[in-house]
Amino acid sequence: MNKISARMHSIFLRIFGRSGKTYKALRSILNLEKGKVLDLGGGEGRIAEFFAKNGYKTVILDPSKEMLDLVRDKRIVKKLGKADKIPYGNNTFDLVYCVASFHHFSEGSEKNKINLYEKISKEMIRVVKKNRKIIIIDLNPNKWFLGRMAELFERKKGCIFFPPEEIKKLFRKYNVNVYEHGSGYAVIIIK
Repeated sequence: MNKISARMHSIFLRIFGRSGKTYKALRSILNLEKGKVLDLGGGEGRIAEFFAKNGYKTVILDPSKEMLDLVRDKRIVKKLGKADKIPYGNNTFDLVYCVASFHHFSEGSEKNKINLYEKISKEMIRVVKKNRKIIIIDLNPNKWFLGRMAELFERKKGCIFFPPEEIKKLFRKYNVNVYEHGSGYAVIIIK
């Protein structure tokens, strides 16, 4: 992502994003003690900021240097990298989450995209601690006008939108507990 795209994305999120509400929703799902959290594809850190401000050790892993350059909160560790090769050891994080980024992990990939997502799923499970959670919140391409429109636009960039049922299938094969929460766009995985 170039600097202009990153800045436009940032402006769009500031106008239409609901980072505070998303953070509160995550907190209500979690009942998480203070610990270490990983925001996969967290970009400029809009949700990570809320975790950092509330005492969590917060890391953003994102493949875009331009997006990471937009992170303002100095408490957040910024790490350049991709979700299929998370540069942390096993059982490092109390929470791994991605909000509106799961569909972007295939962007620009020429590989078999389903195999890529299987590798990403394994990586997420590998770095989260036992009895801790992975939360994926993304637009559901089978619901809502916004989800369908986003899928049409983003598909041109190589993105894949998974309905919650497909995300659950991806993770269930790794012997973890998987369930949906709320309105059908949050999938929670417990290692």
